[in-house]
Amino acid sequence: MYTLDENNSYSKSNKTKMKPKYELEDYIYDVESRSLEPSADPEDIYGQLQQKEKDLILAAELGKALLEKNEELSRHNERLAEEYSQKLEEIEQDRHLLRRKLLSTQSECDSRLLELQADIRELQNAVDERENALKQTEKEKTLLIAELTEQNQRLQIQIKESSKTEEVLTAQLQGLRDQCNLRKSSLQDHQSSLEVLRDEMQFLSEKKSELERRVQQISSEKEQLIATLEEATDRVMMLERHTREQEIQVCMRPSIGNYSEATTVKKKAPFCRELEDLKSVNGSLGSRLEALGSSSVYSEQRRSLHAEMECDDSSIPEGDELHQIKREIVKVHERVRALCNQLKLRADMSNPAASRSSEPVTLHQVKVGLLTAVIQDLCDLVTELCGGDYSTSSVSVTEMEIDLHRARETIDRMNKELEEKREEIKRKTETIMELTSKLSVRESELAGAREERDRARNDLSDLGGLARDEMVRKAWEVRDGAVARKNATQVELARTRIDVLQANSQLMEAIQQKVELSQQLEQWQMDMQALLDEQMRRKLTNQETPGSGQDSPVTAEKKRQSKRTLFGLFQR
Repeated sequence: MYTLDENNSYSKSNKTKMKPKYELEDYIYDVESRSLEPSADPEDIYGQLQQKEKDLILAAELGKALLEKNEELSRHNERLAEEYSQKLEEIEQDRHLLRRKLLSTQSECDSRLLELQADIRELQNAVDERENALKQTEKEKTLLIAELTEQNQRLQIQIKESSKTEEVLTAQLQGLRDQCNLRKSSLQDHQSSLEVLRDEMQFLSEKKSELERRVQQISSEKEQLIATLEEATDRVMMLERHTREQEIQVCMRPSIGNYSEATTVKKKAPFCRELEDLKSVNGSLGSRLEALGSSSVYSEQRRSLHAEMECDDSSIPEGDELHQIKREIVKVHERVRALCNQLKLRADMSNPAASRSSEPVTLHQVKVGLLTAVIQDLCDLVTELCGGDYSTSSVSVTEMEIDLHRARETIDRMNKELEEKREEIKRKTETIMELTSKLSVRESELAGAREERDRARNDLSDLGGLARDEMVRKAWEVRDGAVARKNATQVELARTRIDVLQANSQLMEAIQQKVELSQQLEQWQMDMQALLDEQMRRKLTNQETPGSGQDSPVTAEKKRQSKRTLFGLFQR
């Protein structure tokens, strides 16, 4: 493009160059006009010669001027060629810049297009998800409508059934009224008997707690007595075994020295101590038997009262415990008496008194001092055997250790059995407590049921003829509640439909926005393409306009090729 100064200088040079052109034409015109004029006078020939000389001078000047003009035109042509080459370089640079801009713009457009395509995919996924959600909502709505329809039908059926039940209850109410009228006369009697029964139950509960306490106390005493009896039995068995061993040794070795007498004296002391222990145990057993006898009398007095209690607990009766203890005492007495008889027979000391004492003892003959007498006889026999004419030999240490080990095993076994019995008694006690709690719960439930019965009777007696109206009113209330729930469900369904419609409208708006964005993108791309094409056309037009007359065909062809190249780039 030319600047304003270049345009002004170019216009001035054109004016100066055109001036000789106009003078030359005038000169040629004057020459031709003179040559066409007829020459009448010879003097005019000199004048014509002079004029020709002038014309030659003028032609020389004009030729010189033409040469100068030609040189000036050649210089101007060179300058135009240089300017054209500079403009062409600038155009190439501009084309390169435009190409780079085009590439950057195209990359930006591609990235933007990818982003928009990603957004379109995301929106499509969102649309699909929303459509799936709408389908699921439609399914749930259909299921909800079906469930509500079924529930409505069920409610209608229940209303019909409630009306039928109302009729049945009305008939039953009439029957209950008749029964109530019949039982009104005996209601006061039942109330008085109920108060009496409550007092009796309270009294029996107190007695029951006292008896349970005594049962626990007697159970603990029984355990102690059982342990003491087992201990005494073990000692008697040990004495019996030792006596038997002494008899065997006496029979096998009739003559024993002073060493045997010394060992006999040493072994006599522990036997005496054991006998003393048995005496003390017997005394304690006698005192406990007296206490049990006194408690058994009291328990026999209260036995009938305890048997009348209507409960499920399995308490242990005290009379059975006392009977069992007496039986154990009789067994111990028989065993000690049999041991004494055996010792007397083997020592040839039997007498009529022994035969009398061997009579069996019954449970009614058990008394304090029974075991003491038998144990005293056993002590006397052992003393006589130890201090008699014969002496016992020492028992080997190994045999004594074996017997001791066996005795310990027996004691352990008895301890285990005792623990098992204690656990069993503990379980029974827990069962008693559990049954007692159940009894109290049943009593409270019975009292509550009786109170409800009395309250219902009072309500029936107070209501009278208003009971039917009250039941009808309750049925109407139930029906109204069902209708209210149905209406609330319908309102909730309408709200759900409104939410679904709102979601549909939001989805359509999102789709519309997506379409508008894609249209705006396409329009922007078209506008950018048109703007770039228009700018390139203007530049090419401005470059071709100044030098269109002086360009050679080769230059024009190059320009056309460059134009086609540029348009081809933009069309790509």
